[in-house]
Amino acid sequence: MGMLEHTLAEFVTGLRLPSVPAETQRVVRRVVLAVVGTAFAGAEEDGVLALRALLLDAGGAAQATVLVYGDRLPAVAAAQLNATMCRALDFCDAMAPGPHIGAALFRRRWPPPSSPAAAPARSS
Repeated sequence: MGMLEHTLAEFVTGLRLPSVPAETQRVVRRVVLAVVGTAFAGAEEDGVLALRALLLDAGGAAQATVLVYGDRLPAVAAAQLNATMCRALDFCDAMAPGPHIGAALFRRRWPPPSSPAAAPARSS
């Protein structure tokens, strides 16, 4: 892990909810809801079911949960499928100004410690 990623990971894992401003919490909740909503909407789009079948067939350690379906896959595979569903309809968390990072939080090659796909992997 590079220095920048390490610094970001330390910041995120040390962050506590009371130190996050209320407006920031509100925006993050809306982004997460939008991203999860797009995952449900894109769950059966072209290529998603084929990718799901491929990843299930590949198997591996059950480290993380796939949104919508509840499958348990290796964290990298769960992150890939979650991101694919989130972006299948090309919707984005455009309600917030600035960069639109919502689906990217579910897509990294190895999920950062703060991502939903990485949470179960941290505890195993």
